Amino acid sequence: MSIVRPFALLFVAGLASAAESSDAPWMVSVTEENDKFTPTNKDRYYTQGLKVSINRGDNLFFSVTQEINTPADTVNPPSVSPPYTDQPYSGALYFGCGYGRVLERGGRRDSMFSVEAKFGVIGPSAGGETVQNKFHQLIGTPESVGWGTQLPD
Repeated sequence: MSIVRPFALLFVAGLASAAESSDAPWMVSVTEENDKFTPTNKDRYYTQGLKVSINRGDNLFFSVTQEINTPADTVNPPSVSPPYTDQPYSGALYFGCGYGRVLERGGRRDSMFSVEAKFGVIGPSAGGETVQNKFHQLIGTPESVGWGTQLPD
């Protein structure tokens, strides 16, 4: 997965430049979304997402995100590719940098303004197949068999 190196370098470079310019407190957040946590425990459509964000007290944030999508049937190998009416196998990996601020409205802090730029890849370089099938090995469920039909880079 050679595409990960540029993302890691961008992430570290963004953090280094941000650290020089502010004494604001930092906060790290991790968001994991996986259909393993649903009652049906079935891989389909948006099946997994992982986001690691670093937020500064001055409203700047940096993030690295991976998302994985699969069709409804991940156990039976597709003949060529999933039907056009179904979600294709796909992975996305991207770096984000943005600005976000909670807005005050009449004493209430109940809305947020944010803007974010993202740079990334889709396809095999995003590592979706590896992450999903290694996770399936870890939890003892069948691997998804159609990753050979995923969207290209």
